[in-house]
Amino acid sequence: MNTFQLECFLTVAETLNFAKAAQILNITQPAVTKNIKSLEDELNTRLFRRSTRNVELTREGKLLINDAQIIIRTSRRAKKRFSGNDEELTNFTIGVRLLSHIKFLTEPLRELLEKYDKIYPQLHIETTPKLLRALYDEQIDVVFDTENKITSYYNITFTQLFKERILCICTEKFPVYNYESITVDEIRSLVHCPIILLTAPQSFKEITDPEKAFVGNRTQSIVHLCSTAEEACLLTEVGCGIAVIPERIAPNSPNLHKIPVSDCKEISFGVYYKNSGSNEIARKFVENINRHLSKEIHKSSL
Repeated sequence: MNTFQLECFLTVAETLNFAKAAQILNITQPAVTKNIKSLEDELNTRLFRRSTRNVELTREGKLLINDAQIIIRTSRRAKKRFSGNDEELTNFTIGVRLLSHIKFLTEPLRELLEKYDKIYPQLHIETTPKLLRALYDEQIDVVFDTENKITSYYNITFTQLFKERILCICTEKFPVYNYESITVDEIRSLVHCPIILLTAPQSFKEITDPEKAFVGNRTQSIVHLCSTAEEACLLTEVGCGIAVIPERIAPNSPNLHKIPVSDCKEISFGVYYKNSGSNEIARKFVENINRHLSKEIHKSSL
């Protein structure tokens, strides 16, 4: 496997057209086909379903996208490190588990770009374990997520930004609508009630232990996984189930009742970054976020 094969794969995956990919890469279409075929042979799997009219990613192809992007970014970063070309933009990659959390990034990131005009921000969305591993391997620069008890990454620092409660939200369609508070066991006991979880895009088998605590004995068919608060709000408002969601990104809607989960500890939310001498930009970004969120929290408490 080489980086050019992966460049061909990612370009075809984006365009779903071998001819367009060849134009973008400035090579012939047979060359694109040859590189994809050799990559499929090496991985012993099909990455695309091809017909005379359509090109589609297979399940295996979709799974390869993140890994391919990480390898390409790592390769480019290594080349830049030894190129001596100060005019090139440097990617600044921010790892997030939930898309809804990016609303906290706008002002801190704008301020960072004013100070460092040669960086280009990118988002990488994944589950927490994969984000932390990528951070440790220096494939991304910071991770924006809830606190996870790290045991294997000795040089990763976590800076807490705030703590927040977990809420259960629902419409009047559900029997818990009039509750002033609710417990984890009460949510678990509603085994026939669909539940909506705000989590990273992943399979049911990969949900975290805290999420499993809410799911209880529900069948997979009535557990809905959402990557954004907006998606969770939509499903909840139309009566698809009750949702479990952090307070700060819970949607404001007159049709939804927010119920604190009384026996669920507040979660600590913050930023991870690698504690190394060469990580000046990441540390400055953490300082920006901390300062901006401290101002917001102070305003909201007045």
